[in-house]
Formats: sequence, C-alpha cells, structure tokens
Amino acid sequence: MRNRHLMVVLCGISAAAPAAAQAGKHACALLSAADIKQLTGNGKVARSAGKPEESQFSSNCLYEGDIDITIHIGSQTKVMFGRERDTYAKAPARLGYQVEPIPGLGDAAYSLSYKGKMEVRAMLGETELAISLSGPVPADAEARKMALALAKAALAKLK
Repeated sequence: MRNRHLMVVLCGISAAAPAAAQAGKHACALLSAADIKQLTGNGKVARSAGKPEESQFSSNCLYEGDIDITIHIGSQTKVMFGRERDTYAKAPARLGYQVEPIPGLGDAAYSLSYKGKMEVRAMLGETELAISLSGPVPADAEARKMALALAKAALAKLK
C-alpha cells in the first residue's frame, strides 16, 4: 500500500509541473525503433513502432518488445526532480528501490531500479527525460547500460 501511495504522490508532483518545457519535442521523435535496437545491441527490443501518448504536460512513447522501452519527456523543475530522486533514495529498503547518481548526463541524472524495471532520469534545463525498461529486464548493470545509452542519444536530440 505504501508503494502505491508513493507512486501516487510522485505522479501528482510530476503532473503539477508547468506545461510546454519540452518546447514542442515529442518522445517518439527522439529515437526510432532502429535506433533503439542499435544502441542497446538487442534485436528483440522495439519490435513495434513507437506508440505515442501526448498530454499538456508530457510526451511519452512506448516501444514494445521482449523488453518494453518507454521514453518520457516533460516539464519539471530541478527542485522537484531532486525531491523525487531523494524520495526513492530514502524509501524503506523493503521496497527495493536502488538509486545511483549519473555524473555528466544532462544537468542532473540518476538511475532507478526496482522489481523488473530500470530507469535513467535526467534533467536538461526544465525538461525531464526518463528512459524506462520493463518486463524481463536483464541484470541491473546490463539494463542500466542499455538505458544510459538510450538516454545519451535522446538528450543529444533534446539540446
């Protein structure tokens, strides 16, 4: 129940961010299915065309495959980005969140792993980028390497 509460709080924080910081960028335009396969070195990812989900506050793109990959860009403040990271880092150990800082990626970045999921989250100005891997995700080190490669390529297109 606490896990659900934490996610509801974090989703509410993200939804409260001001609109349009992604400056007309769309998540599906950042990386193609071919880009994802090449960057991850895995031909079993991104078997589908990107499925967009656009809102006033964010742009998301889901690529389905043996490992589903989601690209998210949205408006976020650096303060809220830091608070969200710290909330995961300070969560009770039994919830299984593992947070690792990633120096040199955007203005601030970290990886987050938990129960079959790996994410790399980064800030560039007032835009947050999140790359999420879910499903039968490889071991944390390999999943983090995949998510990081995708995040670097996507951030390069956001600049």
